[in-house]
Amino acid sequence: MKNKKSIFASIVLTGALVVVGTLAYFSQTHTVDNKLSTKGFGSDVVEKFTPREFNPGAKVTKEAWVTNEGDYDLVARAKWEEAWTKDGATFDAYAYPDANGESFVIKHGMDAKWVNGGDGWAYYNELIVVDGKTNPFLTAIELKDTAEVTGEAIKAYYYTNAAAEPARDNIGDDATTQWVEVSEAEFAEIDNAKQATFKRSTVKSNGRYEGAEYTLTLTVEVSQANKEAVANWQPTTAAVADFLAGLPSVNN
Repeated sequence: MKNKKSIFASIVLTGALVVVGTLAYFSQTHTVDNKLSTKGFGSDVVEKFTPREFNPGAKVTKEAWVTNEGDYDLVARAKWEEAWTKDGATFDAYAYPDANGESFVIKHGMDAKWVNGGDGWAYYNELIVVDGKTNPFLTAIELKDTAEVTGEAIKAYYYTNAAAEPARDNIGDDATTQWVEVSEAEFAEIDNAKQATFKRSTVKSNGRYEGAEYTLTLTVEVSQANKEAVANWQPTTAAVADFLAGLPSVNN
């Protein structure tokens, strides 16, 4: 067997995930899930990987690249997958390269050296030399600011004659114990017409992703830069296939 040298690759996904191997050649896959939760647009958003906002039109930093800290040159490929979940159901699941542009989440910052391989992967079409690193695969994500995403404002108006304020979800026809919904015009005249003890108005959105959770999964596969290590990589794009075909063989 040829001399073994230590191989170190860092897959950086807004924080380092260090990968270590000591094989003649190797191929490893690393997957990171990144979840974002929406509480309604215009309000605070809970992001599970960093405490940033994910409102329509706002960018969230999500950086990904590969660093070679070992003794061999490396090659890498990467892909992303995403899905939304609401009330236990998954919807709008898309994956790289999203050729038809169906995703409502814009992926920013993919460097031109990451080339679509035609097989669901983006290939870094250059050797990652020792102590070198790739240009970014991703730098940020952005939820599109479109009418389908933001929806429209749904306004509701309520009053009650109850002595104590009813629970917010206690809505019905009995004004003595419940909130009663009225029109905007009625609400404007409510002090004179209804003699209400309490009144309130609400504004909600009916946007596509209102109250949903977004999960972005980044998968990065790193290999020693030789033909044997990438034998299972089967890109159909000529530029990528030619690059891999030009790698050296461990038998030479």
